[in-house]
Amino acid sequence: MCLSFVFISITLSLVADHLATGRIGPVNWLPANDVTAGDVLKTLPVVMTAYVCHYNIHPIFAEMAAPSEPRMRRVVTTALLLCTAVYWLVGLSAYLLFTDRTADDVLMNYGRDLDVARGEVWIERAVKIGYASSLSCTFPLIQFALRQNLFDLAGWGDAAQAPRRFTAVTCALLAVEYLLAMLVPNISVAFSVLGSTVAVLIGFVLPALIAIHGTQLRGWGRMLLVVGVVIGASSFSATVYGLVAPTA
Repeated sequence: MCLSFVFISITLSLVADHLATGRIGPVNWLPANDVTAGDVLKTLPVVMTAYVCHYNIHPIFAEMAAPSEPRMRRVVTTALLLCTAVYWLVGLSAYLLFTDRTADDVLMNYGRDLDVARGEVWIERAVKIGYASSLSCTFPLIQFALRQNLFDLAGWGDAAQAPRRFTAVTCALLAVEYLLAMLVPNISVAFSVLGSTVAVLIGFVLPALIAIHGTQLRGWGRMLLVVGVVIGASSFSATVYGLVAPTA
């Protein structure tokens, strides 16, 4: 979180410098006329991917020194407010700096839209190093959940109780993940595919099936199932079309 605020501070400093030198172009606060329904659908999977990250609540609760429901509620509320503020500030500051050139991954803008002659290349490197450090700190949380779920599915018990198997599974997962990271051309592709498939399954389909077959809320469950299927199918179709259309 601190590294994200450093990134925001650097970006806002660049915005102030560009404003002072008159290098910021016109800002359009409303969507451009060329925005299509497919563009909107491609943003939904990214939101869904962020939404289903709430699975980290239970491991965090278990690690608290004095766990309690009111305390956990305060932690979740604070985390949601901070994340919302960070995402909003990142989007606003990046758009003010790069205007209509803002890419899906704003780090791409730092590699092509900064003024090398003014020494901004060093700012670009600092931003990318900071974000790499931030990802290095948050990635183990995702890795922990994936590894523990694999151990549970295989019936191996607690991952921490089998150090050799723990190391082997961790290395195998990292190898697969790094290979996919090198093969996937853009992080937005990964977010779109995961958000329109796995995230929809976790956030809509499975809860809907539980409500239909395990509770009295069958009507709400069917409605949630329909919404999930529609969102997943439309978002996945928009993602695939966006990948295939430029080469067709």
